This record gives sequence, structure tokens and C-alpha cells, in this order.
Amino acid sequence: MKDYMTIPEAAIKWGVSAQQVRRECEKSRIRGVIRLSRRWFIPADAVLPPELEYAVIKRISA
Repeated sequence: MKDYMTIPEAAIKWGVSAQQVRRECEKSRIRGVIRLSRRWFIPADAVLPPELEYAVIKRISA
């Protein structure tokens, strides 16, 4: 079985807000994400979507 992380764990790992991760899950921009009931589960080996990568780079350079 694959290892999964929650939205808050992914937000910490990627350095973005939980709301940004949730939005990407809702838009199906994270490969392999699944939703069970009201919770999102993100594969532990998932990569940061390009849209969020830009947000992180922009925040760091500001």
C-alpha cells in the first residue's frame, strides 16, 4: 500500500498554505490524490504542482 499524507502535512512539506494545497486537490492538479469522505489523501511521493511552485518562488524572491 502506498503512503499518503494529509493536506496540512503536504503544506508543510511544500512550504505553502493548506488552503492552496486543498484548492489544487479540488482541481485535480496533484497526481494520485484521493478523497475519502471529507478528507484528502496525497501520495507521499507527490510533487509540488507547477502553479504552487511559482507561488513559492515568488514569495521567496519578494
